[in-house]
Amino acid sequence: MGEQTIPIFLSAIQFQPWTHHYLLATKKTEYSANYVLKALQDRQIPAEVCLIGAENAAVSFRVLNESVSEILENTNKEEVPSAFNITGGTKPMSFIALLLGNKRPWLAPFYLDSIGRKMLWLKDYSETELEEKIELKDFIALCGMEISNEDISQPSENLLNLMYQNVTVVQSSQGKFAAILNNQKEDFEKELVNLAAKMKKKNISSWNTLWNEYAAAESSWQKQAKFLAGGWFEHYVGNLIRRRSASPQAVRIGLEISKSGDYETLQEFDVVYTDGFQLVILECKAGQIKQDHI
Repeated sequence: MGEQTIPIFLSAIQFQPWTHHYLLATKKTEYSANYVLKALQDRQIPAEVCLIGAENAAVSFRVLNESVSEILENTNKEEVPSAFNITGGTKPMSFIALLLGNKRPWLAPFYLDSIGRKMLWLKDYSETELEEKIELKDFIALCGMEISNEDISQPSENLLNLMYQNVTVVQSSQGKFAAILNNQKEDFEKELVNLAAKMKKKNISSWNTLWNEYAAAESSWQKQAKFLAGGWFEHYVGNLIRRRSASPQAVRIGLEISKSGDYETLQEFDVVYTDGFQLVILECKAGQIKQDHI
């Protein structure tokens, strides 16, 4: 194990339903090994962390050879066919893995090519395409975090398209709705009437019907105000991605994350999605963008 968790986890899930995974780590990388361990256990995949305890283990060929040899002997006495991922860790770790693989016919070292999305086997130079993909929650868990909120209900596509097509009208009220968030409901209702009047002046006849449908589904006036203050654009972008995604569940809007076991939100992301191999985070700005916003 190095400090990069994704290549290790992505490799491990390709071997389902193999019996067991051993994550070899030093004291320095034990934390990242534990992130991978939890993500595997969440998928009901058996795994455990094996520590190489010496202080200089990551760069000592002698210590690595002795420690890894001992681990291999203790974890695979029957010498069943096994794979050894050399993607993570230090160069001495990878070198020792290659040497030990050459001495043991049952041990097959491989390297994960995350860009080419394949595993490269070093004994026979063959390649295996990656089939299993990483889920959105896995990416978060591999950073020692967890998702702390439910998925947000999606407004109708017709409403989002209408707002995008008439963005100048919507933007003329966004700042006022943002300022109203800490005010009274009456202030919000007054500004909502003003926005409806602007839409009517532009002959946008479907606004009232589409807005009333949204308001019926989202009863909180504060959430309605947040939506009109710019949140609508996050939904618009997220909806575009969902329409083009092979897995709509891999797209989240307003995703909140916290440390594992802690309920305090550390970060909120406007739009997050994954293709199963990489995580993409989008920050959406519905109004004027200034340098201090970036």
